[in-house]
Amino acid sequence: MPKEKILLFKGAEKSNSFTSFKGNSYGSVVLDEGNELHEKAITESYARLAAAHNPKRIWLINPKNPNHHIYKKFLDPACEKDSTVYIHYKMDNNPFFEENPEKLEFFKNQWPNKNSVSYKLNVLGLRVNDGKIIYRDFSEKDCVRDWNWIHRQEFIRLSIGVDVGYTDSTVYTLVGYTRGWKHKVIISQFYHKNTDDDELGTEELISCFVEWIQNLYYRDSFRIITRYMKVKIDDANKGFRIDFKKKLKFYADNVLNLKNFAIQKAKKDEINTRIFYDQGLMAQRTQEGDSRYIVNAKCVEHISAIQAAQWNAIAYEEKGEYVREDNSRFEIGCLDSSEYADSPNVRSRMKSVHPYQEFD
Repeated sequence: MPKEKILLFKGAEKSNSFTSFKGNSYGSVVLDEGNELHEKAITESYARLAAAHNPKRIWLINPKNPNHHIYKKFLDPACEKDSTVYIHYKMDNNPFFEENPEKLEFFKNQWPNKNSVSYKLNVLGLRVNDGKIIYRDFSEKDCVRDWNWIHRQEFIRLSIGVDVGYTDSTVYTLVGYTRGWKHKVIISQFYHKNTDDDELGTEELISCFVEWIQNLYYRDSFRIITRYMKVKIDDANKGFRIDFKKKLKFYADNVLNLKNFAIQKAKKDEINTRIFYDQGLMAQRTQEGDSRYIVNAKCVEHISAIQAAQWNAIAYEEKGEYVREDNSRFEIGCLDSSEYADSPNVRSRMKSVHPYQEFD
């Protein structure tokens, strides 16, 4: 018996992570966020317990699709053995909520639809096979509003997400956040599909941006568009971002005080983090019965993209992994650009707000 116990913390999410602990012998292993770890690392961690007298493998996991490869390869076979103990830990079991029951109700009430995928995942902690459709909680009745509704809102922040596709589509999306971080609103969207007969270059796309802003100001009477605003462009379009910044200076003194627009690189979370965030907002309702995710009825391409978005069939059915399909069957650029308009900080603020909360 060793005189002291040593606890090692090692990363295990990459294909070569196992090399950091290969060759040693351990007594037990704790696999935190187990279904996010790489199979090679998991297999190697099992092998490192071969010399242990009474080895223990402790998994801490979040619910996933029941077809997820980690369940199929490691957990489901283990649960068939008598030596395995499975504990289903729900939100109700959290000691913090036992001491603060009002907080428990705070979070549960964010998902009024008890049959929604978001409620089953976040509150009940169930493994949910929700099919290939991604945004099941999106409905035009609760999530789509007209300009009249938008004009009645008080926006505390506005930002524009830009997704440039020289060979497919380019999309600019104006996203607003209402007072108290109550709603995320897709206010307006510029969409252009490049074809052989109608292919736009960088300068033309920037001119389209200026014209779009002018239309918002004059045609749609959205006058707060000239406030200080961040325009967030995907880092993959670095060259476009540089040209965009230069060209916008040319228009700044002549077109609607565009000098108030700050051009930035989009700060992006991992794609599924962005998807699950929007899913959650769609499922939540405010006291007035609106979804917290609102789309202007004029943004028809965005609505169509949400309704058509699917998980990749092979990754979903064979491995239980969530990978958003990226093909010509729907305009993924509409979704990407609206996600670029967010930031990790904004998503954190939106998640911290109870939709029924009264705001000052």
